Amino acid sequence: MINVYWSSANDPKEDDFSIMYEEPHSLFKDKVKEKQKDRQTDMPGFDECTAFQDLGIHTLVVNNVIQTHIEFDGNYIPNYQTPVKQLSKNALYADVRRDNTLKDQLIFDYHMPHIFFADASLEVMLSSPYFHQPGYMKYGAIVPGRFDVGSWFRPMRFEINLWEGNNIFKIEEGEPLAYLTFNTNEKIKLHKFHMNEKLYNIALACANSSAWWRNIPLAKRYAKFHASQSQKKVLTEIKNNLIV
Repeated sequence: MINVYWSSANDPKEDDFSIMYEEPHSLFKDKVKEKQKDRQTDMPGFDECTAFQDLGIHTLVVNNVIQTHIEFDGNYIPNYQTPVKQLSKNALYADVRRDNTLKDQLIFDYHMPHIFFADASLEVMLSSPYFHQPGYMKYGAIVPGRFDVGSWFRPMRFEINLWEGNNIFKIEEGEPLAYLTFNTNEKIKLHKFHMNEKLYNIALACANSSAWWRNIPLAKRYAKFHASQSQKKVLTEIKNNLIV
């Protein structure tokens, strides 16, 4: 069994937005609830397929916390906040932090950061919720990526890449926002912890390292993280801040 510790990844000196964060749940449990009760039994459903079971059990679903409908007025300009027009009564904070990567496709940070850390090496992949039908994917998709959450302590940010020529984003409360898939056959046990300033500063250093330690492979970053005993430091601090 691998213990995975999770929390919101907001600045602890600001408002404690963790009050909005619910524990992510497994894709398998989410889909089994929709199972057709009177289906023919001559062939098993995919819920009985071990390939899907393994993937579904090790994939967590993160749901959106606030209905958000926004419009962006313009593209990225360095040292300038791209105007965001709020079209819904409530909305989660969003901002454009860098220029478009793809032609005419605006990219922005949807401010609902999570952070995960494991007590063993464990690669996790972030992706859009491809086995749901989220309405927001009419407008864009999560920028996918993966890294080892047992060897690197950085926030899991939800960057949205809007489709070409689009400047609108809309997502409902409770709508699946992202999948987190853990690359392991071992059982995953989740524990929630409180993000304090000491942990946040380490996470920020990892997240911003590409600005001052550029083009460095993840394997080298992991090695440095372990050699500096940062893995032990983070794990000890997390265990001192568990929410039980």
